Amino acid sequence: MDTGCLWYDASDRPLSFKLATASRFYTQKYGLVPNLCHVHPSAVEKDGLIDGIMVKRDKMVVKGHLFIGVLDES
Repeated sequence: MDTGCLWYDASDRPLSFKLATASRFYTQKYGLVPNLCHVHPSAVEKDGLIDGIMVKRDKMVVKGHLFIGVLDES
């Protein structure tokens, strides 16, 4: 992923809810459905798929933030 959208949500809502909200925004703004999201390692125990979006742990992402976008297939 070369570019993406940094989404902030430090609420106690489940990650799946946060992903859905960020995904809707990303799709409306960029016209693409995101399929990749980097999150702080404290957000999930391991990398995995949530509602069609690959979620990867990334220590470079600050707690409460999601870096969501489209995986470049090139």
